[in-house]
Amino acid sequence: MNIGLFKLIINLVMYLIILGDVVMTLHCGLLLNGIGTWVFEYICGHSLIGFIILFITSYLLKFCFLYRLVLTHGFLVYTCIIYQREFGFGIALFPFRLIMFVLGIVLLTLLVRKIYYGELICKR
Repeated sequence: MNIGLFKLIINLVMYLIILGDVVMTLHCGLLLNGIGTWVFEYICGHSLIGFIILFITSYLLKFCFLYRLVLTHGFLVYTCIIYQREFGFGIALFPFRLIMFVLGIVLLTLLVRKIYYGELICKR
């Protein structure tokens, strides 16, 4: 197997999911301010099958638990969007958006700190 191609695949999987979670956290923040952006939902949303495949791939590529938490957060944000669209949260909508936004900020901050201090996101 081509080593360069393997590293490219690892980086694509790793950083596209992080970018997707950044966009979904930004989406939550915009929704908290009353700005609806449907484009973010379609660009960065996760299907259940895609989430399972990425979760298994993260184990196979030995990504750390923090990466899997970010992946799970992105999936949960999209699941909340689907639930709101189909059934509605009612008066619990604002608290759910706030929880998902704060959780996203915390996870992404931890991930940035981990990257900044030189620790690897994944053990290769």
